Amino acid sequence: MRRFSEEEQEIIRRLVESDGYSRNIVNLIDGRGLEGVRFSMDRTTLSAELLFEAIGQTPSDDEVRLMGSRQESIAKMILSYVALFRYLEKHDLVITYKPANSSGNIIEFGLGAVNLPAHRWKLNDKSLAGLVAEYYDKEIIPTRPLKHLVENDFIPDEEKRFKSQMRATWTAIGTSIIIGILSLAVGGTLIYLNVAGKT
Repeated sequence: MRRFSEEEQEIIRRLVESDGYSRNIVNLIDGRGLEGVRFSMDRTTLSAELLFEAIGQTPSDDEVRLMGSRQESIAKMILSYVALFRYLEKHDLVITYKPANSSGNIIEFGLGAVNLPAHRWKLNDKSLAGLVAEYYDKEIIPTRPLKHLVENDFIPDEEKRFKSQMRATWTAIGTSIIIGILSLAVGGTLIYLNVAGKT
């Protein structure tokens, strides 16, 4: 099993602590990195865009630069969530469940105000939109092994056993050295006493 980054550990903890349908990608993202931005997508065409809260009708050059860099970080964040969920699913650490009543064709989430004007930034990566569509309606249910991993602070049982065996080995080596030194000391003292007693 691979090591999870601190960010991944935080996502997994939130997943394990959540209940029911709140364990889906939108609720687990929970607006992280989406302040002032909404993600909007049409499932039928897989056309997606980010809606950035706007002050004026036309974005300034600085706003365009900011939207470009934020678009990149938001895409990476969504991909990291999906990659993590896929890994967990592949290794039977979660089960995904899609309820019968899935949502409509338009997917929208984030922390951008709905009643404010927005600058639209088209996302050309249809694979990202496809991944959001794939996980949007799914409940991600943690299995007992994942809960156990969280309880063990993300240290796998094999690693715990190995560390325990290493401690036992070093304890045995330390004990053997102490016994060896004591036996040499006691043996040397007895020889000295024996020789001293003969003279």
